[in-house]
Amino acid sequence: MIDVMTVSSAVRLLEKKGLIYRSPHETDTRANSISNTEEGKNCLKRAVIDVEGVDKTFFFENIEENVQFQNMLTELLSKNLE
Repeated sequence: MIDVMTVSSAVRLLEKKGLIYRSPHETDTRANSISNTEEGKNCLKRAVIDVEGVDKTFFFENIEENVQFQNMLTELLSKNLE
């Protein structure tokens, strides 16, 4: 479970950087809704592209090694479930 203070700190930081904004929740007066700003949406798009590039390089550059790696992970998972 994620600690409430950790989430609160992350939200404050993202808001300070202009990546998200808070607005009052429509039905719960104790809560806020959080949305991405345009800058936040753009940052997220760039981050997804970067992560997908790393994934492609790490996991899919060599298909044979990737299959072997997946098989080893499956075997490890099976042993841990016994």
